Amino acid sequence: MPACRLQGAVLLALVLAGCGGGAELPPPAPVRQQAALLPRGQEPVEDPATRRDRFCRALGRIIDAEPDGFADLRAARAGDGAWDGTVVPPGLDDCRIEGDYRPGARYVCHGGALAGGSADLLGESYDAFATDIDGCLVQPIWYPRDWRRGQEFTFAGGERQVLWRDQGPGGGTANVALNVEEDLTRKVWTLRLAVGTER
Repeated sequence: MPACRLQGAVLLALVLAGCGGGAELPPPAPVRQQAALLPRGQEPVEDPATRRDRFCRALGRIIDAEPDGFADLRAARAGDGAWDGTVVPPGLDDCRIEGDYRPGARYVCHGGALAGGSADLLGESYDAFATDIDGCLVQPIWYPRDWRRGQEFTFAGGERQVLWRDQGPGGGTANVALNVEEDLTRKVWTLRLAVGTER
């Protein structure tokens, strides 16, 4: 009989320990909120006015650096008389400075490369960039500069070009050019934005 009571007491102690009668269990770990991350390579969507404002500020920095041959915008050397550009306007992929000094130095950016196919496939992007450039260069911040858009040219094979020139006092030499051009060696169509000075 004493053995039965002992077994019952041990069993009761085990049950109480399992039900919280023994040592306290640690509290559950807090649940952390995980930050919402965009997949790699995807940028947040921005409204057209914000995107155009960023584009105009980048284009303005490039134009303002033109009188010094873009010296302030030079990054790593990319060949003889060439450097990578530090400012890349939204929508373009890469920029390079070609030439050591003014006149002759050009800030050239590319974007929208298309292997094979027709130049017409870049037409919508070309028109959107031209509209953005128009919007940037008519702003009053450019006074006394007076940017004027020239005639658009379409060449055989689908290449296109439009040029904006500074017609203000002391101007007439700085220009902004937008092209759809073909690299015949690589069979690639690309958009090209260039800022420079006519010799």
